[in-house]
Amino acid sequence: MLTETAPRTTRTKTTNVGLEMDYSCICGRRFATERGMKIHRTKMGCLSMSSQQQRTAIADKTLENQSQVQNHSAEEIQAEHRDDVARHPSSDKRHKINFPPESSGKQWEDLDSKIVLKIDSLLGKSTLEHKLATFGDIVYQTCLDTFGAKQHQTKFPPQRSRRQLEMDTLRKQKRKLKKQIRAASSEETNGLLAIWRQLKARHSALSRAESARKKRSQKRKNQERFIRDPFQFARQLFQQPKSGTLTVEREELETHLKKTYSDTTREIPWEETTGLVWPAAPGIKFDSKPPSLQEVIAVVNKARAKSAPGPNGVPYLLYKRCPNVLKKLHKILRSAWKNIKISKEWMTAEGIYIPKEQDSRGINQFRPISLLNVEALRPDIVIHSASTQQIIMVELTAPYESRMEEAHAFKEEKYLELTKELKKDGYEAKVMPVEIGARGFVGSSAYDLLSKLSIGGKKRTKALRLLAETAENSSRWIWSRRNERLLHKD
Repeated sequence: MLTETAPRTTRTKTTNVGLEMDYSCICGRRFATERGMKIHRTKMGCLSMSSQQQRTAIADKTLENQSQVQNHSAEEIQAEHRDDVARHPSSDKRHKINFPPESSGKQWEDLDSKIVLKIDSLLGKSTLEHKLATFGDIVYQTCLDTFGAKQHQTKFPPQRSRRQLEMDTLRKQKRKLKKQIRAASSEETNGLLAIWRQLKARHSALSRAESARKKRSQKRKNQERFIRDPFQFARQLFQQPKSGTLTVEREELETHLKKTYSDTTREIPWEETTGLVWPAAPGIKFDSKPPSLQEVIAVVNKARAKSAPGPNGVPYLLYKRCPNVLKKLHKILRSAWKNIKISKEWMTAEGIYIPKEQDSRGINQFRPISLLNVEALRPDIVIHSASTQQIIMVELTAPYESRMEEAHAFKEEKYLELTKELKKDGYEAKVMPVEIGARGFVGSSAYDLLSKLSIGGKKRTKALRLLAETAENSSRWIWSRRNERLLHKD
């Protein structure tokens, strides 16, 4: 079993040579004994302060505060630093950019023009593969050189008020009087008890005043949280707390991944289902042209500005504030669509384990999420028919073992506003989330999509097999229950 170490604590042990014992806390104070350091950290809150560090591991001590839209947001997932747990190398973890406020229009305009000039100078005559591979790196490096990385600010505990200091003094005096009362004679006991009662009355009055102050402060904070985000506040009232430490060996984690995300029966052909009623073939073919600039802008505007970035470190916020950079990205996307090119960076995800319940420890009590690059986060397929004014948006996802129905419903809700706008413009719009790479419940979504497009028989069987194989080769976060029969709808 893995053991945890106290972060940022310096210890010097006593040796036979005469070296002094020295224990240093995170706040800078030094102690002669380890017990004294632990008492200090407990009273002053240094232990809780040291745990407020951003996540750098995929398996670690976590505390999740879920956001309103759980598409790719992991901004409030925190963990203690652990060097002995399986995770990505620290060199691959990119620092968050210290972007200016959204109201700083001049800074965003300067950044927009600077990135465009850098892209034109470095990717002017490059190949499409090179553009797809280095576009995100150029954007990230330019932002890092311009604004720098976010610096982690150490949060020190607040200073204690005069009332709290007086309460500590009274508590010590009461404790000291208790010891004197036990050792005092019968003549002195009554006088010491009278003094102790006076101290107790004063301490009780201060405690009531401090309790009332804390209640007022908590009430004010709750009011501010409710005004800032009523949905999030109401949701936290009913959701269960989620925390815990994933303590597994690397071999156990790799065995779990292999058992969960592999399929030994993928070569077994699927059986045909008889008795199905095939829909009529569409009279007019769908328009499979690349997505337009307006479609890309609509997807970017729909995403949350605080969504966590992918492995390349570029968040949605950049493309929201830099329209010229988004136009450059759109041109590359159109070229990739026409030439049927998929960048390897788009198929790379940063995996993070999040606890499902309170005090989670085992691997089955955590769920993985995958953070993709922003450049790959868009409707994977947009099928458009100008003559019949029909649009089908397909979102390809990799399913997980739990909460599949909720994830499927969320994918439909993700483009709900965009669908409403298209319907107002006279289009018949439909969003179809497709969980690929698995059979059972999630396999029916791919089946429904192919049936909607009037693809059946052997072509549909071949397409479903290709979807599963491509998903397994592209990502390791694929649900494992692909050995079950596909659930067809009679």
